[in-house]
Amino acid sequence: MMDRFKVGDYIVSEKTLDLHTKVKTTKSGVSVKQEWITANTPNIVKEINSDNILIDHFCKDHNTQHIVPIKELKHFTKHETDEKGYILELKWYQGIPINKTEFDTRKRVSDFEKSLKDTIKKLPANDMVGCIFKDKFSQLKVAQGAPCDTMATILKYDLDACRKDKTKRFDNMIYNRTSRWSPPILESYSYEEYKKSINFCRPIGTRPKDVCLPSELIATYTEMIKQIVCFKNINPETKQILLDFLDIDVSKCVECHKCKWCGEEIDANYYTSKYSSKDNFIEICHRDPNDRFLARNMYWGHGECNRQQGGYSETERGAQFAKLCKSNPEVREEFAKLCKSNPEVREEFLKQLSS
Repeated sequence: MMDRFKVGDYIVSEKTLDLHTKVKTTKSGVSVKQEWITANTPNIVKEINSDNILIDHFCKDHNTQHIVPIKELKHFTKHETDEKGYILELKWYQGIPINKTEFDTRKRVSDFEKSLKDTIKKLPANDMVGCIFKDKFSQLKVAQGAPCDTMATILKYDLDACRKDKTKRFDNMIYNRTSRWSPPILESYSYEEYKKSINFCRPIGTRPKDVCLPSELIATYTEMIKQIVCFKNINPETKQILLDFLDIDVSKCVECHKCKWCGEEIDANYYTSKYSSKDNFIEICHRDPNDRFLARNMYWGHGECNRQQGGYSETERGAQFAKLCKSNPEVREEFAKLCKSNPEVREEFLKQLSS
């Protein structure tokens, strides 16, 4: 079993495993608690011992090594890379090719986040932008929360009984906050498929809209910070501190940042935020809720506008409103004004209107 792999191999487990990590803080050198190692996600073999191997799991910190006992090696298979370094045959990452360089890029993300935290400490006391970062930083860093049971609870489940239970769903497939480069679990993957799988009751990934590879996340961070720099009524000292952090000139922020849905300027003085609140003034918004957590898709917008958009993309809503305008001429003029802030929505609107 041990000779199947060698140091440096990229290996993938078909099962989400509960594994301990190698640490320096315990006498045994093994962590007290286990962590989930996500199924269908790449790992690098770092060390091979007589009774275990150590792996670097893609969805964990780059300095962490997890201990895989011999009995669990049966779940792993080796995955090759192509000539450009992309890891092949990753089941869940459809349309999201992962290059082996992404393992090293995780450190760049960690360094960026640490530098950002240090920069936030330099902001003027009681500055509203500091509150925005305090409330929203974790939401930028990790995927959205979900009602997933704890590991301790899941490991106590009687799986046969759970599979036979006709009244209760044991639907833990989406992690409650996890790395943004965890596998995207498509809506087409049904609960019935999950219930029959080897991973039943264990988490296996996150929502597609939350996925962002390490090489993409810094660009998304940067875009979201640029938008904050361009908020209306931002403190001039705060603005300069953030411009220095991004290493960009003030000329890059001439116009105030506007909500993509309504076209109105975002005013830092009106910031309020409480997780899952219906009264938030500023929220992290997706231009297309079905697209990923990428710079092109993310922006700061009004909480009420985000709720109005719902689970539809801007262009989908544009098409819906175009149909409404065709049958209601009195609505047409007002909606045309709203389209001015979103050229691509206006194009979709005009196309639907003329069809």
